[in-house]
Amino acid sequence: MSIRRCKTCAKRFRYGKCIVLSSPIGENADCWAWSDDPNWLAKTVVYVRAYENGWRKGPLPEPWAQALLKADAGKDISSILCQLSE
Repeated sequence: MSIRRCKTCAKRFRYGKCIVLSSPIGENADCWAWSDDPNWLAKTVVYVRAYENGWRKGPLPEPWAQALLKADAGKDISSILCQLSE
């Protein structure tokens, strides 16, 4: 069983402060927001931008799904996000 603590979380700044929570739950207990996905932020940006453009639930529409695949692969998605937001 993995321990979901701040020290192993991808959602923290280099100096250890949590990016998503104001109070670091993972210092003393397992954290519900913990992730080991290094591409979590890029994928979150894709979902937020898709939501801003009308997507609410279900599968992402095709252009957004392609952006998500690129984000998951660790590729730069800034240009595709600019195109989708126009």
